[in-house]
Amino acid sequence: LLLNRYDEMRVSRRVLQAGGAKKPTVAAIPRDQVPEFPDGDWIGPAERGSNIRPMVFKRREDELPSERTYREFREQTETWHAAHWAAHNSGFQSEKQRFIANQLLNSTHLEKVSAERMSTFYRDYLIKTRSKHLQYNWQWYKRNVYIVYLGFIAGLDRLKHRIYPKKL
Repeated sequence: LLLNRYDEMRVSRRVLQAGGAKKPTVAAIPRDQVPEFPDGDWIGPAERGSNIRPMVFKRREDELPSERTYREFREQTETWHAAHWAAHNSGFQSEKQRFIANQLLNSTHLEKVSAERMSTFYRDYLIKTRSKHLQYNWQWYKRNVYIVYLGFIAGLDRLKHRIYPKKL
């Protein structure tokens, strides 16, 4: 799944220190040592195209159907998020290179493009892609609200399962 994208994962856990304070710790773990059922969320290094750090979400052996739906939707959202930013960053870089090449071609005395001209490019690019950003933000908000909803349902199901365990 996500583990094929990079060689090592990082896990952040809260560890009790002297005095009862919790401090997050980070450890690098090779890909082949990632457990099948991680006891916490695992975070990989940033991907080249999207600059998004992929995650492997906590998965229980006794995962309830609502918890599985919650985890799978979070995974889908993370994949969608990374794909959007990979496409955006790729388009941005190609437009930027085209702009720089055009500026250098049209001016014989320039060795590099000034910050003022680049700021004009950035402003124009943001204006041109505004509707895409608005559409992305709307989808991102909807997905996050749905994730909160699924998390709430999964939490209630887990609580119900603890209070009324199934008898074998």
